[in-house]
Amino acid sequence: PAAEIVRHFSKEETRLDDRPVSLPRQDLFLKPVALRLSIGASIVHYDEKAGKYQIQEPFEPFPQRLAFDGYPLEPLTEKELVAELTRLGKTLPLMLQPRLRTHRDLVKLCGDEESLVTARIITAKDFHDGCHLLMAFLRLPSQPGGPALPVSGGLAVRIDAASGRLSHATTKYGGSVALHPFTHVRFEGIEVPFAGEAIRDCLKIHEALAQEESGLVPIVGFDVALCDHGYFFIEANSPCGLYFQKLEKPLLYDEHFQRCLESHLQIVRRCSTIHPDPAIRSSLQG
Repeated sequence: PAAEIVRHFSKEETRLDDRPVSLPRQDLFLKPVALRLSIGASIVHYDEKAGKYQIQEPFEPFPQRLAFDGYPLEPLTEKELVAELTRLGKTLPLMLQPRLRTHRDLVKLCGDEESLVTARIITAKDFHDGCHLLMAFLRLPSQPGGPALPVSGGLAVRIDAASGRLSHATTKYGGSVALHPFTHVRFEGIEVPFAGEAIRDCLKIHEALAQEESGLVPIVGFDVALCDHGYFFIEANSPCGLYFQKLEKPLLYDEHFQRCLESHLQIVRRCSTIHPDPAIRSSLQG
C-alpha cells in the first residue's frame, strides 16, 4: 500500500500530460520530488466553505542556493493552485498527495495531530543471500508542531522487530530518552500499529528492487506512514543515512551489515586494482 499521488508538476509532465487536473476536496500534502530533510514539504489546507486551498509555510524553508521563490501563501481556487504549481514545477519538480493522518494511538503518544508520524525501516541485502532488517524506528516530534525528523530535533524511538513494540528513544546526539518529553508517556512496551506487516513488506520490496537491479541495492531506508486505516509507503531511499543505526552500536558489530558489506566489497575487489592490502594491490596491478 503506497501513498496516493494526485499529480506530479514538472517540465516533463507539463509537456506530456495536458489532461485537466481535478483535486480532491480535502487537505493535501505538497513536497519537492528530490529534496532531502523535509525541505519544502507543506500541508495544503482545504477550506470547504470557501472552496479554496491554502499552502502553509513549509516545515523546512527552501535554502537560498536553490533560487526558488517559494509557494504562494494566499488562498487559491483549484484552478489557481494547479496553475501556480504547474509554473513552479518547471523550476523545481513537485508532488501533490492527499494528506495522511497519524494513527490515533501514536497521536496520544506524542500529543501532536498535525505532524505525520512515520516509521523508518532500514533493510540490508547480502549480494548472495536474502534481505535482513538492520533497524526500525518511529520518528516522533518532541513537542506539538515540532519537527518529527530526528536530525531536526525529533526523536527516533526503536521498534523491536520481534514484538512490534517500542523500546527507548534516541536523540540526534545519542542521548537515551525513556519518556516522551511533552506527554510524559513511557515508550517501552507500546505497540506500534502495523509494525510487523510494514517490516515484512519492506523486506519483500527490497528483494524485488535487488532483483530488478541485478542485486546492486545493498541498503534501503523505507519511510512508512502509520494511519488508523493502515500503513502506507511514502518513499524508499537508497542509499540512506545510517546515523541512528550507528548510535545503537557500531555498524560493523551488526552481523547482517557485515555480511552485506563484505558481499558487495567482493564485487568491487574483482573490478578494481585499488586494494588496502599492498601485496594484493601489487598483484592486481601486475
